[in-house]
Amino acid sequence: TIEELYLTAEHLEQYRHPTRTPEIYWDEILRREPMDARTNIAYGRRKLNQGLLAEAAVHFETAIQRLTQRHPNPITGEAHYYLGLVRRFQGRTAEAYPALYKSTWNYAWRAAAYYELAMLDCHKADYEQALEHCEAALDTNRQNNKAQVLKALILQKLGRDGSQVLADLLAIDPLDHWARYASGDVEGFLAKSRNDAQTVLDIAYDYADAGFRAEAIGLLELHHTHEVAEVAVPNPLEQSQLTHYALAWLTESAEALETARAMSPDYCFPSRLHDQIVLEWASAQQGSDRNAAYGLGNYFFDKKRHTDAIACWKTAHTADPSLATVSRNLGIAYWNVQRDGEAARAAYLDALNNDPTDARIFSEFDQLRGKLGDTDADRLETLLSNLALVAERDDCTVSLTERYNETGKPEQALDILLNRRFHPWEGGEGKVLRQYTTARLLIGQKALKNADATTALEHFELAMQAPQNLGEAYHLLQAKADVSYWTGKALRALGREAEAVAQFEASANEAGDFQLSAVTEHSDLSYYRGLSLLELGLKSEAQELFEDFKAFAQRESDSQATIDYFATSLPLLLVFEDDLDESQQAECNRWITLAERGLNLITTM
Repeated sequence: TIEELYLTAEHLEQYRHPTRTPEIYWDEILRREPMDARTNIAYGRRKLNQGLLAEAAVHFETAIQRLTQRHPNPITGEAHYYLGLVRRFQGRTAEAYPALYKSTWNYAWRAAAYYELAMLDCHKADYEQALEHCEAALDTNRQNNKAQVLKALILQKLGRDGSQVLADLLAIDPLDHWARYASGDVEGFLAKSRNDAQTVLDIAYDYADAGFRAEAIGLLELHHTHEVAEVAVPNPLEQSQLTHYALAWLTESAEALETARAMSPDYCFPSRLHDQIVLEWASAQQGSDRNAAYGLGNYFFDKKRHTDAIACWKTAHTADPSLATVSRNLGIAYWNVQRDGEAARAAYLDALNNDPTDARIFSEFDQLRGKLGDTDADRLETLLSNLALVAERDDCTVSLTERYNETGKPEQALDILLNRRFHPWEGGEGKVLRQYTTARLLIGQKALKNADATTALEHFELAMQAPQNLGEAYHLLQAKADVSYWTGKALRALGREAEAVAQFEASANEAGDFQLSAVTEHSDLSYYRGLSLLELGLKSEAQELFEDFKAFAQRESDSQATIDYFATSLPLLLVFEDDLDESQQAECNRWITLAERGLNLITTM
C-alpha cells in the first residue's frame, strides 16, 4: 500500500540506512499518486537538504495544493514552513513571508515559523514587529536558544537593554556561543569556542539570516585576527577557507575573495546550504576559482548530486590542473557514477603524476587496478617499485601480501604479516586475517607436496591462530572447512589416522558460511567439505554435496544480487563500488567451477 511504502521510506530516512534509499519508495508512491502530500513534503525536504531549491519548492507547492483542496488551513503547517524556508534561501522574501505565516496555524510549526518571520522583519528593520514575532516563538517554545538571542539583539536595535535575556540564557546554557558573543564577552567567546571556524560560520550565518550583516562581518574579522586555541585532538576543519569566502560574500570585497581563492584547498568540506550559496556566489564572480569549484564538488558529491559534482571538479581541474585530489575525486566519480573504468584510470594516473608521494592516492589506484582487471603480477611489480608508499598504509600493505599469495610467493607475504603492527579499519574487516591464513595454507601445501608433512602440519595448525600484531582475531564460530581439510591431509601423511579422520569429519560437518555480512548455505568452503567427505570414503555423500553446491550456485546466478538489509558495515565496500550483479555472477561461476571440479574427482576415482 501507499502507506506501507511511505512508512518504509520514513524508516530508511530516519535511520539513514547505508545500503537502502527512501527515494525508490517515494518514486513508487508518486507514480501511483503524484499529489500525495506526505511524500511530496518528504521529497521536498530531501531536495532542500541537497540545495535543489527549485525542485524542493515544486514538491512543497504540490503538497500545499493537495492539503488545501478542501479548506485553506491544513492540519499541518510543515509544507508551508518549508516552502517559506526555500523562498528565503532564494531571496524571494515577499513569497516567504505569507508561507511562513500560514504555517503558524499549526502549533507544531509555530515556534520555528515565528522565528523565521522575526528574522525577515529584521531584514526590513521592522524591529517592533520582529520583537512581537520573537515573543510568539518563545511563547510556544521557551527553550529556543536562537529566539532568545535574536530577542536580545532586537531589543538592542530598539535601544533597549537585552543583556538580561542573554545572561539568563547563559546561566542555563553556558556553551551557547552565539549568546556569549552577543553579550559582548569576546574573550569568553574566544576561549570557550576555541575560535573554531565551524562555530564562527554557524553564528555568522545566523547573523546574516537576520540581516545583521555588520555583526556577521565583525565576527568573521575577529576570527581571522585571533589564533585557534589548541586542543588535545585537533579538528582539521577548525580553520577554513569558508570563513574567508563568507566574509567576501558579506562584504562583496574583491580582496577578501582573492584571499579565499589563494588559500590551500586542504580540508575544504562545505556542509551547509549557506556554504553552497556562498560558494556559488564566489564561482559566479570574475576570475577562475579552484577552491570554490573544488569545495562545491565535494559538497555536491556528499549530497548525491553526482553530475553537478563532476562538473565542479572539472572546473577546478581546469583552474588548477596540478591539484592531485581533484583528479583523484574525478577518478572515483568516473568509476562509481559513470562506470567508466578507463576514464577513472586516466584520472588516477594524472593524480599520481601531480603528487607521486600521496600514499592514499597510490593505494586507491592499486584497488582500482584490481577492479579494472590488471594482473596480480603487474600490480605486484608496481607495489614493489613503491615500497615506501606501501609501508605508509595498512590497506596497501595487505594488498601487497595478497599479490604475493596470488603469485605463488606466500613466504614473502607471511614475513610481512608477522613483522608489521596492523590496525583494523572500517570496511577492511578480516582482510589481514584472510591473507595470513592464505599464506599459512599455501606454505603448508608446498611443504606437503615436498613430503614435509611435519612443516605442513605446523603451518596448517597456525592458520587460524592470528598473532596479536594483526590487530584482529577470528570469531570462535568462524567456518574453517579448508583449514580442517588440509590439517587432516598432513596428519594422514604423518600416519596419525585417528586425528586425521577427526579433522575430515569436522570439515565435512560444517554447515553454511558467512559472506558479506550474511549467512549463506554454500561458499568456497563447500568444496573442502566435499573433499573431506571423499577422504572419509563417503563418495555418494560427496557427490550429493557437490551437486547441491552446483545447483545452489546456478540458482544464485539466476537471481538478482542484493545486499542483506542488516549488512550495515560491509567489508570490501571501500572506495570503489562493485556492480553487485556482475560480482555475484563471477562468484557463482567460480562456485560452479569448484563444484564441477569435485564431481570430476569422483568420476576419476
